[in-house]
Amino acid sequence: MKVRNGSCLLAVTALLLCVGVASASTCLSKPTVAQALKDSKVVFAGRVVATFKYGVKFRVDRAWKGVSGRYVYIYTGNLRNDVDPWFEKGEWWLVYASDVPLYRTENAKIPYTTRLMAPPCKRTILLRHAADDLKQLGEVREQFRTVTVTLTRQLPFTTPQANKPARATQPMH
Repeated sequence: MKVRNGSCLLAVTALLLCVGVASASTCLSKPTVAQALKDSKVVFAGRVVATFKYGVKFRVDRAWKGVSGRYVYIYTGNLRNDVDPWFEKGEWWLVYASDVPLYRTENAKIPYTTRLMAPPCKRTILLRHAADDLKQLGEVREQFRTVTVTLTRQLPFTTPQANKPARATQPMH
């Protein structure tokens, strides 16, 4: 009987260790920066200025996509888990957020609304760990700037009054 109890105890301990490792889940894959930028409604770097029961308010420092104001509210879940980002007041984040549909019931076919959320495994990261993303986002911005500069210098501008070429302004660097 002693051997059997010892075997059971050993089996239960091994099982608990395996469950503990399995519950410490991480994302199996993340999209590339380019894909996350494409798939997100908003992409910005900012500081958490307030936390609420169902979300956080960010003061935007720099935006790459979709931000029209100085502040953005991101909805969060109300259950803490190890996959969702957990924002604390004062922290700086690089956020990739999308409109996530919400359904009233489990069987509903049509969402009743959407909320701007930073879904788990979509590249949202503390800014101090975002050097690689920031580098790639900077390259995206530089590509747009290069296209803009090239087009600005190549387009013929004329004034309607005198039909003389207007002086093209140099883009800001």
